Amino acid sequence: AMNNNTHYNIHRLLLLFPLVLPFRFTTNALAIPKISIEKVTTERCLTDDVKQEVMDIAVFRNKLVSAEMKIANQIEKRDTYDRTKSLITGLSIGIVAGVGVGTATYVTTGDVQNSFENVAYVSSGIGLPLAISFGTGGKVFVMTDEQCRRGLLQDFVSGVWQDGDVAFVCKTRDTNVNNGKYKPSNGVLASVDCQLRNSSSGKGSTTVYGTLPSHVHVKNMSVDEDLRGNGIASKLLDAIEKYAKKETDAELLTLYVDDANNSAVRAYEKFGFEAESIATAGASKKYGTFTFGRSIMMKKIR
Repeated sequence: AMNNNTHYNIHRLLLLFPLVLPFRFTTNALAIPKISIEKVTTERCLTDDVKQEVMDIAVFRNKLVSAEMKIANQIEKRDTYDRTKSLITGLSIGIVAGVGVGTATYVTTGDVQNSFENVAYVSSGIGLPLAISFGTGGKVFVMTDEQCRRGLLQDFVSGVWQDGDVAFVCKTRDTNVNNGKYKPSNGVLASVDCQLRNSSSGKGSTTVYGTLPSHVHVKNMSVDEDLRGNGIASKLLDAIEKYAKKETDAELLTLYVDDANNSAVRAYEKFGFEAESIATAGASKKYGTFTFGRSIMMKKIR
Protein backbone atom coordinates (compact mmCIF):
# COMPACT_ATOMS: atom_id res chain seq x y z
CA ALA A 1 0.00 0.00 0.00
CA MET A 2 1.20 3.56 -0.77
CA ASN A 3 1.67 5.99 2.13
CA ASN A 4 0.48 9.59 2.18
CA ASN A 5 3.85 10.97 0.99
CA THR A 6 3.76 8.76 -2.12
CA HIS A 7 0.25 9.97 -2.99
CA TYR A 8 1.39 13.56 -2.49
CA ASN A 9 4.45 13.17 -4.79
CA ILE A 10 2.39 11.53 -7.55
CA HIS A 11 -0.13 14.36 -7.28
CA ARG A 12 2.66 16.93 -7.70
CA LEU A 13 4.06 15.13 -10.78
CA LEU A 14 0.63 15.04 -12.41
CA LEU A 15 0.26 18.78 -11.88
CA LEU A 16 3.67 19.46 -13.46
CA PHE A 17 3.23 17.05 -16.41
CA PRO A 18 1.25 19.49 -18.64
CA LEU A 19 4.01 22.08 -18.17
CA VAL A 20 6.91 19.75 -18.85
CA LEU A 21 5.46 18.00 -21.91
CA PRO A 22 5.15 21.06 -24.21
CA PHE A 23 8.56 22.31 -23.15
CA ARG A 24 10.30 19.07 -24.07
CA PHE A 25 8.64 18.56 -27.41
CA THR A 26 8.26 22.04 -28.93
CA THR A 27 11.37 24.07 -28.13
CA ASN A 28 13.40 22.57 -31.00
CA ALA A 29 10.59 22.63 -33.56
CA LEU A 30 10.95 25.07 -36.43
CA ALA A 31 7.92 26.83 -37.83
CA ILE A 32 7.02 26.10 -41.45
CA PRO A 33 6.81 29.58 -43.02
CA LYS A 34 4.39 30.70 -45.71
CA ILE A 35 6.30 30.33 -48.95
CA SER A 36 6.21 31.33 -52.60
CA ILE A 37 8.06 30.01 -55.65
CA GLU A 38 9.79 32.60 -57.83
CA LYS A 39 11.75 32.43 -61.08
CA VAL A 40 15.16 34.12 -61.29
CA THR A 41 16.91 34.71 -64.61
CA THR A 42 19.50 37.16 -65.96
CA GLU A 43 18.69 36.65 -69.64
CA ARG A 44 16.64 39.84 -70.07
CA CYS A 45 18.53 42.50 -68.17
CA LEU A 46 20.96 42.65 -65.28
CA THR A 47 19.24 45.26 -63.11
CA ASP A 48 20.13 45.89 -59.49
CA ASP A 49 17.05 43.88 -58.43
CA VAL A 50 18.12 40.89 -60.53
CA LYS A 51 21.65 41.14 -59.15
CA GLN A 52 20.26 41.01 -55.61
CA GLU A 53 18.00 38.06 -56.42
CA VAL A 54 20.97 36.10 -57.73
CA MET A 55 23.08 37.14 -54.74
CA ASP A 56 20.36 35.92 -52.38
CA ILE A 57 20.65 32.45 -53.93
CA ALA A 58 24.43 32.53 -53.48
CA VAL A 59 24.03 33.53 -49.82
CA PHE A 60 21.57 30.69 -49.21
CA ARG A 61 23.97 28.19 -50.77
CA ASN A 62 26.81 29.63 -48.68
CA LYS A 63 25.07 28.32 -45.56
CA LEU A 64 23.19 31.61 -45.15
CA VAL A 65 26.39 33.64 -44.75
CA SER A 66 26.20 36.94 -46.65
CA ALA A 67 29.11 38.98 -47.99
CA GLU A 68 28.76 41.40 -45.09
CA MET A 69 28.81 38.56 -42.56
CA LYS A 70 31.82 36.93 -44.21
CA ILE A 71 33.81 40.17 -44.17
CA ALA A 72 32.83 40.80 -40.55
CA ASN A 73 34.14 37.34 -39.63
CA GLN A 74 37.43 38.07 -41.40
CA ILE A 75 37.79 41.39 -39.60
CA GLU A 76 37.08 39.76 -36.24
CA LYS A 77 39.68 37.09 -36.95
CA ARG A 78 42.20 39.76 -37.94
CA ASP A 79 41.53 41.87 -34.85
CA THR A 80 41.90 38.91 -32.49
CA TYR A 81 45.01 37.71 -34.27
CA ASP A 82 47.81 36.33 -32.05
CA ARG A 83 50.82 37.98 -33.66
CA THR A 84 53.45 36.40 -31.40
CA LYS A 85 52.17 32.90 -32.02
CA SER A 86 52.00 33.58 -35.76
CA LEU A 87 55.57 34.96 -35.78
CA ILE A 88 56.79 31.77 -34.11
CA THR A 89 54.79 29.71 -36.62
CA GLY A 90 56.50 31.48 -39.52
CA LEU A 91 59.97 30.91 -38.06
CA SER A 92 59.13 27.26 -37.34
CA ILE A 93 58.09 26.64 -40.93
CA GLY A 94 61.39 28.09 -42.13
CA ILE A 95 63.44 26.01 -39.68
CA VAL A 96 61.63 22.78 -40.61
CA ALA A 97 62.21 23.51 -44.31
CA GLY A 98 65.87 24.32 -43.65
CA VAL A 99 66.45 21.13 -41.65
CA GLY A 100 64.80 19.15 -44.43
CA VAL A 101 67.06 20.65 -47.09
CA GLY A 102 70.13 20.30 -44.89
CA THR A 103 69.38 16.65 -44.20
CA ALA A 104 68.87 15.96 -47.88
CA THR A 105 72.18 17.68 -48.65
CA TYR A 106 74.05 15.57 -46.12
CA VAL A 107 72.45 12.33 -47.34
CA THR A 108 73.36 13.04 -50.96
CA THR A 109 76.83 14.62 -50.49
CA GLY A 110 78.06 13.72 -47.00
CA ASP A 111 79.30 17.31 -46.63
CA VAL A 112 78.49 18.45 -43.06
CA GLN A 113 79.50 22.09 -43.53
CA ASN A 114 77.47 22.47 -46.71
CA SER A 115 74.50 20.86 -44.97
CA PHE A 116 74.60 23.37 -42.09
CA GLU A 117 74.97 26.25 -44.53
CA ASN A 118 71.85 25.10 -46.40
CA VAL A 119 69.96 24.84 -43.11
CA ALA A 120 70.86 28.45 -42.31
CA TYR A 121 70.13 29.79 -45.81
CA VAL A 122 66.78 28.07 -46.20
CA SER A 123 65.64 28.68 -42.62
CA SER A 124 66.38 32.39 -42.82
CA GLY A 125 65.23 32.73 -46.43
CA ILE A 126 61.82 31.18 -45.73
CA GLY A 127 61.35 31.67 -41.98
CA LEU A 128 62.10 35.39 -41.74
CA PRO A 129 59.74 36.53 -44.54
CA LEU A 130 56.97 34.27 -43.20
CA ALA A 131 57.53 35.49 -39.66
CA ILE A 132 57.30 39.12 -40.80
CA SER A 133 54.22 38.43 -42.89
CA PHE A 134 52.43 36.38 -40.24
CA GLY A 135 53.48 38.67 -37.42
CA THR A 136 52.12 41.77 -39.15
CA GLY A 137 48.77 40.13 -39.88
CA GLY A 138 49.50 39.07 -43.44
CA LYS A 139 48.12 35.63 -42.68
CA VAL A 140 44.60 37.07 -42.29
CA PHE A 141 43.10 38.31 -45.54
CA VAL A 142 40.11 40.66 -45.42
CA MET A 143 38.21 40.89 -48.71
CA THR A 144 36.71 44.02 -50.11
CA ASP A 145 32.95 44.01 -50.58
CA GLU A 146 33.36 43.64 -54.34
CA GLN A 147 35.79 40.73 -54.00
CA CYS A 148 33.51 38.94 -51.58
CA ARG A 149 30.38 39.38 -53.68
CA ARG A 150 32.10 38.30 -56.87
CA GLY A 151 33.48 35.25 -55.09
CA LEU A 152 30.02 34.22 -53.89
CA LEU A 153 28.57 34.63 -57.37
CA GLN A 154 31.37 32.65 -58.97
CA ASP A 155 31.33 29.84 -56.41
CA PHE A 156 27.58 29.32 -56.02
CA VAL A 157 25.60 30.75 -58.95
CA SER A 158 27.95 30.97 -61.93
CA GLY A 159 25.44 29.12 -64.14
CA VAL A 160 22.69 31.65 -63.49
CA TRP A 161 25.07 34.60 -63.34
CA GLN A 162 27.07 33.89 -66.49
CA ASP A 163 25.71 30.93 -68.47
CA GLY A 164 22.02 31.75 -68.87
CA ASP A 165 20.68 29.09 -66.52
CA VAL A 166 17.27 29.70 -64.95
CA ALA A 167 16.81 29.40 -61.19
CA PHE A 168 13.73 28.88 -59.08
CA VAL A 169 13.68 29.80 -55.43
CA CYS A 170 11.38 29.08 -52.54
CA LYS A 171 11.04 32.21 -50.40
CA THR A 172 9.30 33.43 -47.30
CA ARG A 173 8.46 37.10 -46.90
CA ASP A 174 8.50 36.70 -43.12
CA THR A 175 12.25 36.83 -42.61
CA ASN A 176 11.75 36.87 -38.83
CA VAL A 177 10.54 33.26 -38.87
CA ASN A 178 12.72 30.72 -37.06
CA ASN A 179 14.69 33.41 -35.23
CA GLY A 180 15.51 35.28 -38.43
CA LYS A 181 17.42 32.36 -39.92
CA TYR A 182 16.64 33.41 -43.52
CA LYS A 183 17.30 37.15 -43.18
CA PRO A 184 20.78 36.97 -44.80
CA SER A 185 19.24 35.46 -47.97
CA ASN A 186 16.21 37.80 -47.91
CA GLY A 187 13.90 34.85 -47.29
CA VAL A 188 15.37 32.28 -49.71
CA LEU A 189 15.14 28.86 -48.06
CA ALA A 190 15.45 26.56 -51.10
CA SER A 191 16.68 26.82 -54.67
CA VAL A 192 17.28 24.87 -57.86
CA ASP A 193 18.81 25.66 -61.26
CA CYS A 194 17.87 24.35 -64.69
CA GLN A 195 19.36 24.59 -68.16
CA LEU A 196 17.78 24.15 -71.58
CA ARG A 197 19.85 21.70 -73.63
CA ASN A 198 19.85 20.41 -77.24
CA SER A 199 17.16 22.92 -78.18
CA SER A 200 16.47 23.85 -81.79
CA SER A 201 15.15 27.23 -80.63
CA GLY A 202 18.63 28.69 -80.35
CA LYS A 203 18.17 29.25 -76.62
CA GLY A 204 19.88 27.55 -73.73
CA SER A 205 23.24 25.80 -73.72
CA THR A 206 25.23 25.70 -76.93
CA THR A 207 26.88 22.43 -75.83
CA VAL A 208 25.36 19.31 -77.40
CA TYR A 209 24.54 16.62 -74.84
CA GLY A 210 24.48 13.23 -76.56
CA THR A 211 21.55 12.32 -78.78
CA LEU A 212 18.80 13.36 -76.39
CA PRO A 213 16.03 15.59 -77.76
CA SER A 214 15.54 19.10 -76.40
CA HIS A 215 15.39 18.86 -72.61
CA VAL A 216 15.59 20.92 -69.45
CA HIS A 217 18.32 19.66 -67.14
CA VAL A 218 17.77 20.12 -63.39
CA LYS A 219 20.76 20.78 -61.12
CA ASN A 220 21.82 22.23 -57.77
CA MET A 221 18.64 21.29 -55.90
CA SER A 222 19.00 22.49 -52.31
CA VAL A 223 16.45 22.79 -49.49
CA ASP A 224 17.36 24.10 -46.04
CA GLU A 225 17.99 21.04 -43.89
CA ASP A 226 15.53 22.16 -41.22
CA LEU A 227 12.66 22.26 -43.75
CA ARG A 228 13.24 19.06 -45.70
CA GLY A 229 10.36 16.60 -45.90
CA ASN A 230 7.74 19.34 -46.33
CA GLY A 231 7.27 19.02 -50.10
CA ILE A 232 9.41 22.05 -51.00
CA ALA A 233 11.56 20.15 -53.50
CA SER A 234 8.40 18.91 -55.23
CA LYS A 235 7.12 22.48 -55.54
CA LEU A 236 10.39 23.53 -57.17
CA LEU A 237 10.29 20.61 -59.60
CA ASP A 238 6.68 21.43 -60.43
CA ALA A 239 7.70 25.03 -61.21
CA ILE A 240 10.48 23.81 -63.52
CA GLU A 241 8.08 21.49 -65.34
CA LYS A 242 5.60 24.31 -65.91
CA TYR A 243 8.41 26.55 -67.17
CA ALA A 244 9.70 23.82 -69.50
CA LYS A 245 6.25 23.23 -70.99
CA LYS A 246 5.29 26.87 -71.42
CA GLU A 247 8.55 28.60 -72.29
CA THR A 248 10.72 25.99 -74.02
CA ASP A 249 10.53 23.26 -76.65
CA ALA A 250 11.82 20.65 -74.17
CA GLU A 251 10.49 17.12 -74.42
CA LEU A 252 12.14 15.87 -71.25
CA LEU A 253 13.25 16.87 -67.78
CA THR A 254 16.58 15.31 -66.81
CA LEU A 255 18.88 15.24 -63.80
CA TYR A 256 21.84 13.25 -62.50
CA VAL A 257 21.77 11.30 -59.25
CA ASP A 258 24.19 9.07 -57.33
CA ASP A 259 23.04 5.45 -57.46
CA ALA A 260 23.76 5.09 -53.74
CA ASN A 261 21.40 7.99 -52.88
CA ASN A 262 18.33 5.77 -52.58
CA SER A 263 16.17 8.40 -50.89
CA ALA A 264 16.74 10.88 -53.73
CA VAL A 265 16.08 8.22 -56.37
CA ARG A 266 12.78 7.28 -54.70
CA ALA A 267 11.74 10.92 -54.37
CA TYR A 268 12.36 11.63 -58.06
CA GLU A 269 10.59 8.41 -59.05
CA LYS A 270 7.50 9.59 -57.17
CA PHE A 271 7.63 12.73 -59.31
CA GLY A 272 7.60 10.62 -62.48
CA PHE A 273 11.31 10.31 -63.26
CA GLU A 274 12.85 7.05 -64.49
CA ALA A 275 16.53 6.18 -64.04
CA GLU A 276 19.05 4.92 -66.56
CA SER A 277 22.70 4.28 -65.73
CA ILE A 278 25.37 6.54 -67.23
CA ALA A 279 28.09 4.04 -66.34
CA THR A 280 27.55 1.95 -69.49
CA ALA A 281 29.59 1.78 -72.67
CA GLY A 282 27.09 3.74 -74.75
CA ALA A 283 26.27 6.36 -72.12
CA SER A 284 28.65 9.00 -73.40
CA LYS A 285 27.25 8.87 -76.93
CA LYS A 286 23.60 8.79 -75.83
CA TYR A 287 23.65 11.16 -72.85
CA GLY A 288 26.83 13.17 -73.38
CA THR A 289 28.40 11.95 -70.15
CA PHE A 290 29.88 8.83 -68.58
CA THR A 291 30.29 8.44 -64.80
CA PHE A 292 30.57 5.34 -62.63
CA GLY A 293 28.01 5.08 -59.83
CA ARG A 294 25.62 7.64 -61.32
CA SER A 295 22.40 7.58 -63.30
CA ILE A 296 20.46 10.02 -65.41
CA MET A 297 16.80 10.36 -64.45
CA MET A 298 14.33 11.46 -67.11
CA LYS A 299 10.70 12.47 -67.24
CA LYS A 300 8.72 12.93 -70.45
CA ILE A 301 6.71 16.14 -70.48
CA ARG A 302 5.34 16.10 -74.03
